[in-house]
Amino acid sequence: MILRVLTHLFLLGALCLLAGAIAHNQLSPSFTTAMTVPFANLASLILALIASALATYGYRRDQSSRAAKRRMWIVIACALVLALLLPMSDLGYLSSVR
Repeated sequence: MILRVLTHLFLLGALCLLAGAIAHNQLSPSFTTAMTVPFANLASLILALIASALATYGYRRDQSSRAAKRRMWIVIACALVLALLLPMSDLGYLSSVR
């Protein structure tokens, strides 16, 4: 139970952190807010990797659960998407400066 809650919290925190940094940059585009997007993406990737480790551990403890397997694959897919967004945020495709 606690692994499931921690997995959801880490993944939700990772996604909200990146979405918040991008939204903040779009609402007030400046050099300072544009530089926070790559750092937020890196922090989000770290949080998503922690969530994927927790989900994998939860699946290994209870391999008969379909929900644990589905949760593990969803969290790994989200971590992969965040990893693929990392070069885009470093090159400035996710931020704007005016």
